[in-house]
Amino acid sequence: MKIAVLTLLSTISVVLAEQKLGFVFEIVRHGARAPLLEEPDGFFKVKAGMLTAQGMRQRYLLGRLNRDRYIDQYGLIDKDYNPKQILITSTNYLRTIQSSYSEMMGLYPPHSFTKSKLSEGENQSLKSGKGLPKLARSSKQEDIERLGSLVDGYTFIPVYNYYELPLEDDVSQKTCPFTRDCFNYYYKTPSEFTQEGKYVLPFMRESVGKAFNLSADDIKNMDYLKYYYYGDIIHAESFEGDPNRYKFSVEEWYYMRQSQRIVLSKGLNDQAKKLYGTKFFRKPLKAMADRFNDLINGNDNPDQLRYMIYSGHDDQIVNIIDWLNPQGHEYIDATYTSTIYFELFYDTDCLKANPKSHSCFEMHMRHNGVPIKFDTCVNNNMQAQSGSILCKYDDFLTYMNSKMITDDVNVRCMDKFTPPTTQKKKEKGFWHLFDKNK
Repeated sequence: MKIAVLTLLSTISVVLAEQKLGFVFEIVRHGARAPLLEEPDGFFKVKAGMLTAQGMRQRYLLGRLNRDRYIDQYGLIDKDYNPKQILITSTNYLRTIQSSYSEMMGLYPPHSFTKSKLSEGENQSLKSGKGLPKLARSSKQEDIERLGSLVDGYTFIPVYNYYELPLEDDVSQKTCPFTRDCFNYYYKTPSEFTQEGKYVLPFMRESVGKAFNLSADDIKNMDYLKYYYYGDIIHAESFEGDPNRYKFSVEEWYYMRQSQRIVLSKGLNDQAKKLYGTKFFRKPLKAMADRFNDLINGNDNPDQLRYMIYSGHDDQIVNIIDWLNPQGHEYIDATYTSTIYFELFYDTDCLKANPKSHSCFEMHMRHNGVPIKFDTCVNNNMQAQSGSILCKYDDFLTYMNSKMITDDVNVRCMDKFTPPTTQKKKEKGFWHLFDKNK
């Protein structure tokens, strides 16, 4: 029996050794920030919406984690920075741009002392979605001088963003007029969240009122969008280590966190999500296809793009997950430094055969460390007598194409957005999200 187990483990290790990583697309939210509205008590040292030091550290540590995986473990990118292998694009906000530079410092540290590996505790904290391992503090002058340049030190990896928001900017929903107008309408129209407010606010008004010392009129007139902004303040404060405003119950904290997902998800209707998802993925899928074609033809070009990063916001994470609609996937909110990864793996032994088979390639996908699966892939695997949740590359493309529009996305972005009628408002609901047991 022991021999059989050892043989099995040996076989697994050989299979894993034959798997190589060919391409990665990373979608990531910025690190921790100050609240979107000016925080009334002056707790934050930065202005509204700006990245905090903790937020910089989050993305720096994410870069360290990705260095361990994509350089040390899989050799996807070179140990010394090759500008042709990596492309990181950000929305035109300081918090996403600064987050991007912080992550690149972790991926390619500018100083030799930062090349030490993450501890096991730091690895587990990042992989579990917490994104913030415990911070060790030191008052020694030499330690302070040694660590002082982690954020302020120069990084030579460019982060690309668009200033005038042209259609070619695929990260932001604001560059597609239809999705921009749709999001702005919902984000600024409290009446669109009347039903959500009827369900949640009677349960939450009193606690939120106590947390912010609101007047009786403010508590009575609180709508769901105002409640969402109060939740944003509380979440930002809590992350920065200031949980003293009010002690919410577990159920109250669930509803507070959930407001982010509900507001942002409703911000793009089904048509807008499809437009945005198509536009968002067109360049990464093209780069992935180029890499696939080179690899299947035996050309592992060291100067080919193989790692793309889109650095954005919580609305990117929420609406892309909505649009992808992974099978059986549940989550509460899009925390700071939330991530979605798409990794293209290939079997080197499989590619030695002739003719070359597309089945040598498969996709690994994760949202905040949790594997996500698509029904097309799972069903095709079952038909092939496999219980795998991974996607063969062709099945992945089939699924993605089923989600995308077939028309010219730039042309469709010029369609006029029309606010929903009263009947359509009633049809769209988020009642399934209010089950706190999910």
